[in-house]
Amino acid sequence: MTLTGPELLFTAPAVLAVCGAQVLVTIDGEENPMWSRFVIQAGQKLKMGKVENGGLRFYLAVKGGFPEM
Repeated sequence: MTLTGPELLFTAPAVLAVCGAQVLVTIDGEENPMWSRFVIQAGQKLKMGKVENGGLRFYLAVKGGFPEM
C-alpha cells in the first residue's frame, strides 16, 4: 500500500502482519504493533492509517491469502 491504508472488514478469522513504513494499525479501534503477527476474528475491522515518519509503502500479509475472493 502507498501512503495510506484501507479499512477492511473480515468475514472470516485470519492471521495477519503489517510491515514496511510506519503506520497506525488498529483492529476495532485497538492499536496493534507492526512487525508482528496478530489474529483478527470474523466481523472485526482492520484499519491502517497514513504513513508516519518517512517511507512510502507498507505491506499487509494474510496467512493463506483471501481464498473467498
